[in-house]
Amino acid sequence: MNVPIEFFRENANRYRKLARGEKVDYAPFRLWLDQTFVCDFTKTPPAKYASDLEVQYQAQKMVDDRYYGLRDYEVGVNMIDIYFDYKQYWTDSGKKNFQFLGDDLNNFDKYFQRKKIADVEGVHDLINAVNFYNTKLPADKKASFYHGCTGAMDLFSIFRGTEKFFVDLYDSPNKVKQIFEFLTERSLEWLDFQEKTWGDYNRVNNLFDKIDIGEDYCAYLQPDLFDEFVKPYTGKLVAAWKGKVVCSLHTDGDMLPSGLHKLGELGIDELMGFSPNIDIKLFRQALPNVILGGNIHPIYHMIEGSPDDVKKAARYCFENANQNQRFVLCTGGAITAGAKPENVNAFLEAVYEVTRY
Repeated sequence: MNVPIEFFRENANRYRKLARGEKVDYAPFRLWLDQTFVCDFTKTPPAKYASDLEVQYQAQKMVDDRYYGLRDYEVGVNMIDIYFDYKQYWTDSGKKNFQFLGDDLNNFDKYFQRKKIADVEGVHDLINAVNFYNTKLPADKKASFYHGCTGAMDLFSIFRGTEKFFVDLYDSPNKVKQIFEFLTERSLEWLDFQEKTWGDYNRVNNLFDKIDIGEDYCAYLQPDLFDEFVKPYTGKLVAAWKGKVVCSLHTDGDMLPSGLHKLGELGIDELMGFSPNIDIKLFRQALPNVILGGNIHPIYHMIEGSPDDVKKAARYCFENANQNQRFVLCTGGAITAGAKPENVNAFLEAVYEVTRY
């Protein structure tokens, strides 16, 4: 690959400068290789990856070494018990799944997590895992839990089941709002805990000085439901950190182009990895002052396409969304299992070839 290694090493600094409103020579990028890509690329069985920290670490190291030190290490530990006491639920019900909420939603009151964040078993496991990783990593690659959380809408979909939770917005709005209030307050506690525990680590990798909020399903809601079930909750997460760090939203669900401006009403600074099925020009028109991180299709281009397809998509994204240097080249969602290594190479070549201002 004919790209100077210094170009890759300076990417995080370009990203920081962009967030501060400073001018940069190239648009920064995010190489978003998720855990499924790591398992696929290294031929690691997912069950082994999830249960053995040494296996998990070595697999990520192989990917990081292959892709020029550009992948931030992610410690994979189950964190569902921050919100729900799933062990008690499993003991009572005998059901080994995460769909805790019954038809009337009232068992939420029994199984929501009452322990402090620091006392939750999953948090203990995560701290131990981070410490394990960091005995092996140099100072400039320290691992942590990324500074972020999942929004109330997405958490509710996990606990309720995607086939039911949309109907609840109509049938049980008051109960849903009670649940959303708890999930949001818990997420605020979780974000504070992350900053106090790993804040220094978050400043040495590409996910720098910002919070990431995942809220995929908000993109499917019509405007009045968005105002009722997203703005008061996801908006509260943003408001708590606005002005302190970059507030970034990830939502790769499809939505009507006429509703794209609703995302800006949340007060976000960045929209990262948004729906690749909608023309990026429409996002830029609707969100003129928001940093856009996108929007190469992770399936059509990275899995099914050719290296030339990837480069053409990169050029289209840059040329149609780089106004005012408020742009990060990225895929519209994570690069997953099945992505061709040559297409990942093409993405990295593209960030050098097409994103110069």
